[in-house]
Amino acid sequence: MAELGQPEAALQILLADVFNRSAVLKYSDRNGLILAIMLLRHNNRDRSQIELTPEEVLASSQELNPAMLKEVRAFLEQNQEYVIQKFRTTTEELLKLSAQERQPQGAMPIRFLLYLQREMVIFLAMVGGESALAIIQGVVQEFGNPESSYYQTMGKKDNLRQSLQLLQVAVRCLRRFDDPQTPALIDVIVSRARDFIFLCEDPSHHAYVKSVIEHIRTPD
Repeated sequence: MAELGQPEAALQILLADVFNRSAVLKYSDRNGLILAIMLLRHNNRDRSQIELTPEEVLASSQELNPAMLKEVRAFLEQNQEYVIQKFRTTTEELLKLSAQERQPQGAMPIRFLLYLQREMVIFLAMVGGESALAIIQGVVQEFGNPESSYYQTMGKKDNLRQSLQLLQVAVRCLRRFDDPQTPALIDVIVSRARDFIFLCEDPSHHAYVKSVIEHIRTPD
């Protein structure tokens, strides 16, 4: 990252690579979003080897670089349909694959798709805007409901922990918008703790649900 002489141009290239082919999912999409998030921040120490953006980047808006933020908002405004379609593509693939007992050969791992959505919601939360809010609300509503189609059609429970991690991060992203509907939505999720526990009999799952619900209940 330190070698980038033109960070604005680099950011435009990253965003175009991730979003302009919105019907296609690539393994490079996650890395592109991680790098884009790094470029958005003032304190963007070289973390090019990380596999996931630390959740702590959501703690403050003051570390964002105004010039880079302006670039991203302009790109998203011009390419709003591509951004929404990319998210829809990721969600549809995730729902399709999670409902299968065995993954088709060559399919992206479900865990990777969950991590990709995680990076997308963090990125959108840092940028802000009405479209970002709507997308993140959709993630929270889907993953915050144990009766949703995602959980009820899940073929195997191997990725429950990562699904709850996505929920925890998405709720934290949602809080950045100060939307008046958010407190009521969080209360509903917290009230579903027992239903989340019933999704799996493993005692470690029960403990993890309690931890996630506590994080969701308590603001940063």
